[in-house]
Amino acid sequence: MLRQVSNLFLVTLLWATFITMPVLGQNNATGPKGFGIIAQEGIYLHQSNTLLFAGERLYYKLYCLNLNEKKLSDLSKIGYVQLYNSQGETIFRHKIRLNNGIGTGDFSIPAELPTGSYKLKAYTNWMLSRAENQYFESNLLIINPYKATAETYLEKISKDSINPDSTTVTAVPRKAEILQFESKGDQIVSMTLNDTSFNTRSPVNITLEPLRYTATGGHYSLTVRKVDSSFPQMQEPSIEVWSKYGSFWTRNMSNPGTMPELRGELFSGRVVNRNDGQPAAGIKVILSLPGDPFVVEIVQSNADGRFYYNLDTPISSTQAVFQFLSKDREQYELQLDPSPVPDYQPEDFVEFTLSDDLEAAILERSIHNQIENAYAIAKSDTIVNPAEDIPFYRNYQQRFFLDDYTRFNTLRETMVEIVDNAWIDENGEKDPTFGVRPLVGYLDAGGLLPMVFVDGLFIQDHKNLVNYNSKEIRSISLSRDRYLVGSQIFQGLLSLETKSGEFYKTLYREHLLRREVDRPEPVRRYYFADYINDSDASRIPDFRYQLFWVPDIALGNDYTVYRFSTSDVKGKFEVELKGYSSEGEPVSLRKQFTVE
Repeated sequence: MLRQVSNLFLVTLLWATFITMPVLGQNNATGPKGFGIIAQEGIYLHQSNTLLFAGERLYYKLYCLNLNEKKLSDLSKIGYVQLYNSQGETIFRHKIRLNNGIGTGDFSIPAELPTGSYKLKAYTNWMLSRAENQYFESNLLIINPYKATAETYLEKISKDSINPDSTTVTAVPRKAEILQFESKGDQIVSMTLNDTSFNTRSPVNITLEPLRYTATGGHYSLTVRKVDSSFPQMQEPSIEVWSKYGSFWTRNMSNPGTMPELRGELFSGRVVNRNDGQPAAGIKVILSLPGDPFVVEIVQSNADGRFYYNLDTPISSTQAVFQFLSKDREQYELQLDPSPVPDYQPEDFVEFTLSDDLEAAILERSIHNQIENAYAIAKSDTIVNPAEDIPFYRNYQQRFFLDDYTRFNTLRETMVEIVDNAWIDENGEKDPTFGVRPLVGYLDAGGLLPMVFVDGLFIQDHKNLVNYNSKEIRSISLSRDRYLVGSQIFQGLLSLETKSGEFYKTLYREHLLRREVDRPEPVRRYYFADYINDSDASRIPDFRYQLFWVPDIALGNDYTVYRFSTSDVKGKFEVELKGYSSEGEPVSLRKQFTVE
């Protein structure tokens, strides 16, 4: 952990609290009396649709629930959504950042994905610590007209049993899902439409009104989609997850080290000696997620050689660089733990068939999707950058943009002529090192070295930089505070930013261990046409089957109106509101309208 020296006691207390809580939860009794020291969690996932074509998008919202209190959970900060096929192959696995138990994501169905029956699974790390396979699961049917459809999804044909040469054909029926819907929470929230029939490209108003005080402070999501009974339909999972997950849990003894991600993303692994493979204790491990912005964390391996990182900074870099903060670092090897996933078990995938009667409808929808994707740039979403508390190592006191000064050829000259309060210490008997002048209150640096970064990569051997071409450097920033890393103190901080921002891709050393790591999905503000307030949209083709998706509805004391526009697609559409009140009461409402 990196912190300023003045915060040492607070950091030590918080770290000790974090370490002991999961250990107590994992090592006590297998029943809820011991294992339930940390409240158990459940997941509900609201998906925008249950049937999609290649080229369309799946939108979803995660609701992470505290099963003890029956409310939204503030425990896990990361949730996972996984799509897999009937062979158990993972199509995608998304990492979702949870804020007070809620998070959102989306996925574009690729043209390579064949027609078939798929399943969505949602869970948290803490749910994986249970022996029971109690994860959220739902069905998703995908139709891809651009690839040959497997025989199992085509309507079977049989000849007339009386006349073998007859051309009369009969469809062999397959298992069909009976679509049922039971309204929940209509005494908590009221949902009304301004009409039941609309023209194309017309405004639709959805009015949501709280009927109880518990409706306010809750969280809800809203989807408006086209429905067609001629296509396969299926039952969606009940929003009342309490009964699904039950009230008793046992510990997963095959993976007893699974911890809840209480503060952010959890990365773990082991440090072992290269020679004998034995655990190496007390070794400081540096994790750098370089880029702009960047993240740096430093932890120390325990007696079993294990280490844990908790990343709570929302950045998007997928390149991770690990290194050992040790002079004899070549003696050690790092083993990064794979991300835990639920054990795959054969599931009851939905069976369906596509008849020849659907050919025209499939062709029409496919053409519409191609047109929509052709105009995707004009209908692009907006990525919402989450708020971030700037870490101390990016909170600089001085910053020098080198283009504002006369350019020098070498970094040595640049440090002498431009950068105040920092220098390169070159002693003929030792390797050159950087130095940063202390703030008033410290007599001198006391022989302490600064932390040095280039594009977010922690640099141990300063000699790798002193001969770097300064014309490739965009800026040099520094801080003169004193910092504590484990038991090691650094005097100051020096951060160099190159013009390319990719120095970490060019520096190769044996002790730099590079890994590709999963990052949380970005939060988006989704685009949907509004022909009243956006006159330019009227000139763009509009063949949306998903008319509206709002994942972040929060009701006030008065009614709230959401407005969207219909597209050029005619037929029956469905409005679905799902979520939970402030007291964890499930809400699931549905209305239908037609576009003519």
